[in-house]
Amino acid sequence: MLGIAALTLAGSVAAQERHPTVGVAGASLVSQTPSSAITLAVDPGLTDGRLSIRIVAVNGSKEPRPFGPAAIAIAVGGKPVMIATADQILKRPPAPASRDSALARASAAPVIQGFGQRDNMGATNPLNAAAGVPDERFVRPETAPPNENASARAVRESLLKTAVVAPRASLGGALLTDKLGRKPKEVNITVTFAGDIHGFVIKMP
Repeated sequence: MLGIAALTLAGSVAAQERHPTVGVAGASLVSQTPSSAITLAVDPGLTDGRLSIRIVAVNGSKEPRPFGPAAIAIAVGGKPVMIATADQILKRPPAPASRDSALARASAAPVIQGFGQRDNMGATNPLNAAAGVPDERFVRPETAPPNENASARAVRESLLKTAVVAPRASLGGALLTDKLGRKPKEVNITVTFAGDIHGFVIKMP
């Protein structure tokens, strides 16, 4: 855990901030540097009062890089909005792992297809990364109850997990935020990955 924390801190210190990518909800937005590429899309509507976001990160650097929900900051009206855990979304008591660390907010998620292919957001990876990422994770993911139904398991499996992304590999998944009082007019998302800070400004309908 200490080595992972050091890697995360080193990446944050070296991070280079870029001009934000501005777009509209529903569109796939891409922010790219030689070291990394982030593709994300925000659903134009709310899901049970929550913002729904799909995101794919590509590691274009020569070193393994950590990525997960802890690398993503979301703000509405200048105020931070938290990413919901699977247990919160499914209205279950929190799993023990989710109390241990902010990184444990991630659940298991399928690996996005390799770039050069079409990924599940309908975009071709701009960095031509190979398919797959290592199975190593920072923390144990939330544990699904043994009697959880297929619909609930699908929610857990779709959410972005926390992992170390190998060079030329990608990782993606979905995020849902905590519930909002109303649909916002604008959403600001900042993603820190592979020494870069990717900013996004999304206009909501």
